[in-house]
Amino acid sequence: MMRKILLTTVFLLISFMSFGCTCLWGGNFIKANKDSRSDVVTGKVIGMYYLFGDKEVLDKGEETDLNQYSDRPFKKFVRIKIEEVIKGNVHTNTIDLYSSFGFDCTEDLSYLETDKWYVISLITRNDEFRVHSCSENILEYFPKQNMVTGKIKGNFKKSMRFYNYDKLKRKIS
Repeated sequence: MMRKILLTTVFLLISFMSFGCTCLWGGNFIKANKDSRSDVVTGKVIGMYYLFGDKEVLDKGEETDLNQYSDRPFKKFVRIKIEEVIKGNVHTNTIDLYSSFGFDCTEDLSYLETDKWYVISLITRNDEFRVHSCSENILEYFPKQNMVTGKIKGNFKKSMRFYNYDKLKRKIS
């Protein structure tokens, strides 16, 4: 009897730990954001950080041995300086955009780069800004050319393309 309880407990723990996001592809950037209630902003990445507990923050750019923190839970976040709110109700100059490992259907943001510009569709979860991973929700923005690049229109098999920033704003506003 004890063996059955132990095996059942182990099975439940393994199945809980293997939970992943199960969402359908929501489409390209225009399709995903045209009629959504998501906030869409244009901003510049000004830093990447790790948050341990409620207060201790480490700059990802610093030479730090993260092994000393391996026993503590942490969150990764990207700090964005907002240049323009294209759509929605973001009323601040900077936001902390929290990253995920994909299990909760929010995106891992480790590919974003400091000092680069992006157009980002935001969701709010537990008072934190995040990016939904089940559709195209981040485009790279080039202010001097007034262009964005990414999977802007077409299906998910389409390649990256360049698109006029003002035209994009009109399509999703």
